[in-house]
Amino acid sequence: MIDHLVTMKINHWDGVIRELAAKALHNLAQQAPEFSATQVFPRLLSMTLSPDLHTRHGSILACAEVAYALYKLAAQENRPVTDHLDEQAVQGLKQIHQQLYDRQLYRGLGGQLMRQAVCVLIEKLSLSKMPFRGDTVIDGWQWLINDTLRHLHLISSHSRQQMKDAAVSALAALCSEYYMKEPGEADPAIQEELITQYLAELRNPEEMTRCGFSLALGALPGFLLKGRLQQVLTGLRAVTHTSPEDVSFAESRRDG
Repeated sequence: MIDHLVTMKINHWDGVIRELAAKALHNLAQQAPEFSATQVFPRLLSMTLSPDLHTRHGSILACAEVAYALYKLAAQENRPVTDHLDEQAVQGLKQIHQQLYDRQLYRGLGGQLMRQAVCVLIEKLSLSKMPFRGDTVIDGWQWLINDTLRHLHLISSHSRQQMKDAAVSALAALCSEYYMKEPGEADPAIQEELITQYLAELRNPEEMTRCGFSLALGALPGFLLKGRLQQVLTGLRAVTHTSPEDVSFAESRRDG
């Protein structure tokens, strides 16, 4: 069954089938963890470099789901995910974003699929507590989330909501895992940068950008809002005010 999913379904032309195949691999990985880690994972990682768009998209989603499944299995015994995934696999996961960026695969129509898949990857690897704290990959992930939210108006309308949700979910997981300096305390520099930047984006002339960053502010974990909550609420309150230019655009007021 696992081989069939990897060979026939991960690269399917229908995106829904690819997503379902990735989720099925998540479930099956918990039943066959050693096979998934040693046999399936290297295959999936190699597929993330495929010239075929559908193969890249499906394999990145599958890497995210299998990694998270192995983390949950390890967590049951208070072990890290690295007990299942070797250093080569961990490094392979870390390199996915940079490889796509270097090959300019975040651009164009295919770039929408890559952005959505990598946002899912960011979320699942953050939830899996991958040992990336302080690594430059975190800056790359943060760039992708911010850039995606900032350019939502350029994304096709039928993909926009899914993209927005994926980016915001990735942000919440990333912040919770990598931006806490001490228990309950944010890294002050990161807190200042994120809050200031996101509040500024609420004044962006693009409605969809305001929507995205309104949701992003609402998704920030509590420790990042400590001492800044009133400032954030004031910013969100301001974005709900109606002007003659945006009176017909209820979505930004809803997300705010």
